Amino acid sequence: MGLSVLQPSGRARAVAVRAVIAPDPVRPWSLPRLAVAAALWGNGFTLPWDPARTESLINQLGVCATDRVLLVGGGPGGIARSLAAATGAEIVCYESDPLLAGMGATLAYRPGQPDFGRRGFDHAVVIEGWAGGRLEDLLAAVAFALRPGGRVAVESVLGDPVAACRVLSHLRCNLDVAEDHSAGFIARATGCWAALAAKLERAGGEAMLPPSGRKELRAEAQDWMLRLQSLRSGALRRVRLVAQGRGIGYRMTA
Repeated sequence: MGLSVLQPSGRARAVAVRAVIAPDPVRPWSLPRLAVAAALWGNGFTLPWDPARTESLINQLGVCATDRVLLVGGGPGGIARSLAAATGAEIVCYESDPLLAGMGATLAYRPGQPDFGRRGFDHAVVIEGWAGGRLEDLLAAVAFALRPGGRVAVESVLGDPVAACRVLSHLRCNLDVAEDHSAGFIARATGCWAALAAKLERAGGEAMLPPSGRKELRAEAQDWMLRLQSLRSGALRRVRLVAQGRGIGYRMTA
């Protein structure tokens, strides 16, 4: 799908480039919440993901076994493992949430002051990784971390994808993929929730869960209900943007 698919909705059109839509209000991760996420999406994942998504992402980035890939917002390791298994590449995963950053080989970063070094990566993947910060700042740090000619993919729920495209352009990255994946994302999320509800029903309902598990399940269901409503209305979009950097000289100063 081309850029024409990613025209902002009426609500999002009023959002300035300096206020690229941040993710939904973020609840901190806890072990009970991670247990709910694992039951929904699979061990190591905090959102819907499948092998086909990994394969298409690898193809669009052009990742090979000798590459070093920066992954920002990869959660507790599921996406990093998926990318590494499919490519043999070195995947360096960063997370801003303290609990997620303490799991596996995931590294921590400060969302308000992201820094991933300079020219250390062949490619980069950003998956809703700027909670508590700004997408502009995060993408600037990612751009500096790329070697000349490196490619970056942004896979996220956004309110104004066009504004995100402008940020990439401002960073002198050539955008060549802009796809709206909202329909598939909605379908997979809805299917996973239905499967979990059926499983709980067979096991006797919520009563089988400890109190902390019931609380997190209800909170997660509420968050996803609101997110899916916004996706269905067009106020939010699940998009993939892929761009190629043009070396240093980035202009993200204002």
